[in-house]
Amino acid sequence: MKRRFRRCLGASLLLLSATPPAVSVEPDDRENSAQAPSRPADMPLSLLPEPPPLELPAPRPASLEAIDAILARIVSAEPAVREHAVGELLEVRPDWAAGLSRRLDRLAERADRQAMRSLLERLRSRNKKQGSSDDNDEGGGDYLELALASPDPASAVWRDLVQLLSISHMLRNVGSADAVREIIRVYVRFGEFTRVHVQRELALLGDRQVAGLLEAERHQAPKIASWARKRLDLLGKAIAHEAVRTKDQAALADILVALGRSRDPDAGRVLVSFASTEKSQVRTAARQGLALLGEVGAWQLRDAYQDTTGKQAPRDWTWKRTARELFTEFDRLRSSKVFELYEVARQAEGKGDLDAMSRGYDQVLALSPLFEQREAMAEGYAKFAEVKKDQSPELAISALRRIERIAKTDVERRKAESLRHVLEARMLAQQGIVDRGLLDKATALDPESADARDALDASARPAQRTVAHVRYLLAAGVAALSLAGGGYIAWMTWRRRRSAPGDGRFTE
Repeated sequence: MKRRFRRCLGASLLLLSATPPAVSVEPDDRENSAQAPSRPADMPLSLLPEPPPLELPAPRPASLEAIDAILARIVSAEPAVREHAVGELLEVRPDWAAGLSRRLDRLAERADRQAMRSLLERLRSRNKKQGSSDDNDEGGGDYLELALASPDPASAVWRDLVQLLSISHMLRNVGSADAVREIIRVYVRFGEFTRVHVQRELALLGDRQVAGLLEAERHQAPKIASWARKRLDLLGKAIAHEAVRTKDQAALADILVALGRSRDPDAGRVLVSFASTEKSQVRTAARQGLALLGEVGAWQLRDAYQDTTGKQAPRDWTWKRTARELFTEFDRLRSSKVFELYEVARQAEGKGDLDAMSRGYDQVLALSPLFEQREAMAEGYAKFAEVKKDQSPELAISALRRIERIAKTDVERRKAESLRHVLEARMLAQQGIVDRGLLDKATALDPESADARDALDASARPAQRTVAHVRYLLAAGVAALSLAGGGYIAWMTWRRRRSAPGDGRFTE
């Protein structure tokens, strides 16, 4: 009831704030209006990102072949083959969702759903008699394990049931938003007897199930829509502000796009709040969600523009123009923060405070990996690595990796990679491991590197000393054997001489 009240309130506010669009001019293409925007005149408008499509691409033939091979082995008459195929369910590729969707549809067209339902009920009843229970919302035991525990490869119904459960397992292991939609489609295509299984698969995905359930709330089948709402209520994700509470950035991005598809006015402010975040994946997803929300989010966009710039958006701006102006302002503010951090780090470099410089440059690259002035940071990182290479090789290696990524010339990159290999070889040498391969690679990358030459010499000296020690030990061993042999002969001679007079054969 509260949820319905909030939606009605949002729709009422939208109607009160809506203004008729201009007729003679397309506002999105006009750069000047009654009230000048706050962005610089030479700064282009940010674009509205294209939302990800719901339609899956055509599956690759290689993907279909791999999926078909696994599905054939999982119902093999040979137990060892079935067991191996169960392990292969984990070895899915991210782009298999389209192929699995194709095989799900093919199975739904040919399978006897009623017979599959009866078989699953018999398996569950047998399992309950053995003391197990699978009646909870998350599905309890694994139905695939249950079916494989009672194999019947000669039965077409058993094969169809096992392949259906295997398809949903592979979709869960893919774990993408497309895969979640397809897991929900298992319930849509096959009906009530798969509900508990689908709920279990979704529960194992954690927060990654939320986006699919948000989209399923608007499903054309009332039964599916009601089921999705109940699942979100149980998860505590029924409203927009609750849905976005997750530490999984990929799940958050999918949720933001799904909120845009929901056309829920309550989602507008949530999407706006993420449209300026420093994390690129989440920021793009929030803007895609606002693009999907469209006119429903117009008043939230106008409010956000006024809060950000201190100016009201002109009344003749459409929601698209307002969104683009708002995104441009967000990008300008974020860029100004990055440049501010960069200038502070440059000043620290000038003062010789390389630690503060390194921390500042790290922040700049974290906020803007493609920062325009990143190439100029390579020199500072090189100084930092040179100072830290002996006392803190880990910090030096981290700086050298950044140089390899941001350096302007191949010469800088090769020198940085060479020194990194030297430091890695030194760290291994402290553990008693001599890696000549790293040192040879370092010398090849930078033949003039004194560090690489010194490291090679140092790695050779222990070997030379070892050879000399072995020679001395061998010589000492030979001498000891010689002395022992001479002593033994002398002792035996002395013994014979002593025993000769008293042996009883030469007495008078």
